[in-house]
Amino acid sequence: SIALFFLSDFLKENFMPTEKFTFSVKIFFYNILFCAISLIAIFGLNLVFAKIAKTQDVTNTIKKTLDTKTILKQTLQIVFAATYEEILYRKYCINRLTIIFSFFSKKSLPQNLQEKSRFSYAILILAVVISSLFFALAHLYIGFLGVLFSFFSALVFSLLYTKTKNVIYPCLCHIIYNLVVFYLF
Repeated sequence: SIALFFLSDFLKENFMPTEKFTFSVKIFFYNILFCAISLIAIFGLNLVFAKIAKTQDVTNTIKKTLDTKTILKQTLQIVFAATYEEILYRKYCINRLTIIFSFFSKKSLPQNLQEKSRFSYAILILAVVISSLFFALAHLYIGFLGVLFSFFSALVFSLLYTKTKNVIYPCLCHIIYNLVVFYLF
């Protein structure tokens, strides 16, 4: 039932039109461009960490056991895992941490509008860093460099989420990244 609650909340916020729903081709292409830049940044990070580690990735040992019957199963697993991680760490954690930090800091809110904007931005950055840390710690099984890579890739996905204000774009980038790494490297 908890999963259904989160799923209904996700579907309502991302797929149900709001009162003032407008589709802008310019914003859509801007978001797609931002996704492409994010993917390039994450693949660049992957190359840097692969050079540092000078070892094979965890997926190489898994791919040796991959046969044609399990390709669909593996693909679905990658899609659902990446989607789940993005909803949990980007959508839920960042939003909830921002609310929590805002609630506890209400007493110390600045008076003028410009300082309030900076204050809100600082709260968002703190929420993004903590959410990225949670994401990285969930990848402890990869090892220290894997955790470090996961932290930096989480920062990129979080930036994509905060800029587009939609969890679908980081979901797509995360899925594409995981599929490419799993099947091609």
